[in-house]
Amino acid sequence: MFDQIPGFLNIRNSFFEFMRKMMWVFFLNLIFIVTSLPIITMGASTTAMYSVLQKLINEREFRLFKDYFSSFKRNFVKSTLIWLVCAVIILICGIDLLFFINLAVKQGGIGIVLLVASILIIIAIFMVLLPIAPVLAEFEGSISDTMTVVFFMVKRNIRKSFMAVVSTTLIIGFTLYIILYGELIFIYFPLLTFALNGFVLSYIYDSIFRKYYKEDEELEEYDGSEE
Repeated sequence: MFDQIPGFLNIRNSFFEFMRKMMWVFFLNLIFIVTSLPIITMGASTTAMYSVLQKLINEREFRLFKDYFSSFKRNFVKSTLIWLVCAVIILICGIDLLFFINLAVKQGGIGIVLLVASILIIIAIFMVLLPIAPVLAEFEGSISDTMTVVFFMVKRNIRKSFMAVVSTTLIIGFTLYIILYGELIFIYFPLLTFALNGFVLSYIYDSIFRKYYKEDEELEEYDGSEE
């Protein structure tokens, strides 16, 4: 047992690496909340958060404040325009969901069928909305280019896109549960919520990005060999 202690105390082991990343997630979450307070800036804040998270999960060097605000300023216009449209869509989804929940309670039968259909449509919508910020953070291009990449990515990666929606639902839902019911053992969880969800989604979307990077590299090598 004691032979394992030096390995545990090694700051390079998996436990300390995980805790180091959670420390960055905590600070990133605080910056995200502060820069999102005007609400209208949430799109730029989300993109900036993902730009840092993608460096964090890939073990690339980064400076938290410098990289965050550099991305925030660089993508502000595109992110804000997209966010305003997304905010309207999210609001409509929320109103529809409440309406169909109420209908299902009152009507049963057909109301439940319509509620299930509504939930499936909302899931499909969020499968498209969630990767927008990671794509903005990772790729340069116009709004049109960004949405083209997003639709293409989701279409070819349905399972992972669905996993992203499930992860977001669980993390946000757990946070709301803590806030509403005051589970003291998890009292600090809300201080990680947004960046933690982004952290998880970054791993999901990074696995997709890597596949396309690999395809591009193979294509370049093939073209070169033909010359």
